[in-house]
Amino acid sequence: MAEQNDDTSNTPKDPNKDNAADPHVEEHVKEEEHARQQSRFYFRIFLQTFTRFLRQRLSIIDNADPSSTIEGIEKDVEFRGFNLWILIFSIIICSIGLNTNSTPVVIGAMLISPLMGPIMGTGLAIGVNDVELLKRSLRNLGIAVGMAIIASTTYFLIMPFGNESDELLARTQPTLLDVLIAIFGGATGILAGSRREKSNVIPGVAIATALMPPLCTAGYGIATGELSYFFGAIYLFLINSIFIGLTTTLVVRYLKYPVRKLPDPEKERKTKRIVGVTIFIFVLPSIYIFYNLVMGAFYEQRVREFIDNELHYKETSLVREQFVFDKDSSYLSVVFLGKTIPVEVIESWKGKLPKYKLDKLDFHVFQGAEVANEDGGNSARMAEIVVNSQSLLSEKDREIQALNNRIEFMEERGIPKSLIAEILAQYDDVLSNAYAGQLTQSALSNDTICTVFLQFKNDISIPEERVEEYTNRISRWLETRGLSDSVWVSSIN
Repeated sequence: MAEQNDDTSNTPKDPNKDNAADPHVEEHVKEEEHARQQSRFYFRIFLQTFTRFLRQRLSIIDNADPSSTIEGIEKDVEFRGFNLWILIFSIIICSIGLNTNSTPVVIGAMLISPLMGPIMGTGLAIGVNDVELLKRSLRNLGIAVGMAIIASTTYFLIMPFGNESDELLARTQPTLLDVLIAIFGGATGILAGSRREKSNVIPGVAIATALMPPLCTAGYGIATGELSYFFGAIYLFLINSIFIGLTTTLVVRYLKYPVRKLPDPEKERKTKRIVGVTIFIFVLPSIYIFYNLVMGAFYEQRVREFIDNELHYKETSLVREQFVFDKDSSYLSVVFLGKTIPVEVIESWKGKLPKYKLDKLDFHVFQGAEVANEDGGNSARMAEIVVNSQSLLSEKDREIQALNNRIEFMEERGIPKSLIAEILAQYDDVLSNAYAGQLTQSALSNDTICTVFLQFKNDISIPEERVEEYTNRISRWLETRGLSDSVWVSSIN
């Protein structure tokens, strides 16, 4: 019994049981639980209030005006008379801007273009199940596109066009940014048209979505026989049009515009089938295009990292690069001017492609005589590259010459080294001296004079009068050497 009591007394106590029995601990636990419940309650209140605030601020349904919006878009769909002539003239203006590489002229042409009407009419027709409006919108869109291409082709056939400008080339290859601009531009256009209070947003949407330049570029491609430009520009125009129309449809459905009802159930079912097929035709290519452009954007980013990080070699300059994305086999060519890059270096660059997940990239480096072959015998473009490189070198030479002239000027205005040595020989107390240019300003002009700094030995205590005497004597001595107008003597002790 004694041993059992000893074992019981030696058994460690459970602190949790003691805390559970402690009324102060229980009260503290209850207070913590109450505080947590209050925090959750106030957080829910905050979320509800914030959500209600956002819903009120971002609400667009209450301010929408469906009847006037539908009426306005239906009126802008039709292309005849004034609208058609305005389109033709704006196309010619835009072609002039692309021909002269003038961005302001291109923007001005987009401001006056009525091309947004039938595109938004197509999206509206799908959103409200209006087959007649859909047919009319597509028919007028086809007329507008056809007249625009004819006008731009005629302009480029008559007028001298020279080499491709940057404004033209920018409209031959769609990018992910073009899709995003079309999506948000279409949403902005239909929202602006839905307001009871009309504003000047629509012209801004026309500029942002840039529907006109691709049609002008398509005309340029026909006039010059460059079918790749034609198909690339038409592809860009279709992408913009599809996403503008698709966004218009989504916004119209969100705003709950009145859907057109037909008295004949059979016609209504037929209408819904037509609208459904049209939506499918719109959405399926949009998903495919968007996916390819996103993949292309990521791939191009890796290519850019490869170029920036790896393609460097002494005494050479990367003057041109061309990248074409293809999901199966992409192509990258770079042109170097300067010293010949060894084959081993180029092979080492190719060996680093897997590091950037560019295993299937068809990579080519052109330099020297290879450049002309790579450029397909386009001597004009090659000459432009050489001229740009020469102008850059000439500019650098001018900068170097200007700096050399500045150095010579400072040396002429300064003190010859022989005179500095004479000063040190004549004055034992002077430890060292130096001179430097110092800019002085006056009410009439700025000037640069040379300043002589005298430093005396640390172990010699020289009164200020002696220092002043030294500086005056050295100044007079320099004056006899013809340097009094350009030299000023000062002490740094």
